[in-house]
Amino acid sequence: MPQDYLRSVAYPARFHREQAPTWLGAVAAALGHRAPGGVDSRWCEIGCGQGFGAAILAAANPRMRFTGIDVNPDHIAMARTRAEMAGLDNLQ
Repeated sequence: MPQDYLRSVAYPARFHREQAPTWLGAVAAALGHRAPGGVDSRWCEIGCGQGFGAAILAAANPRMRFTGIDVNPDHIAMARTRAEMAGLDNLQ
């Protein structure tokens, strides 16, 4: 495997419903825990790829703050462009 594998492979744009605040809240409630979320909630995806999922969630939850982290600078550049083009000021 090449040394720069994590930077040389572009991940596909995907949305994982299991990361959505609504999904996480439903699972927490089903397990008898208080659902996370609310106006001042924050969400972070480690390994966000091109930020596709984070952008969808930020658009659907405008009162929350979203952060995406990835080791591939090309992915982050695409994620930033996506957020700017969508006018998502709650996504970093």
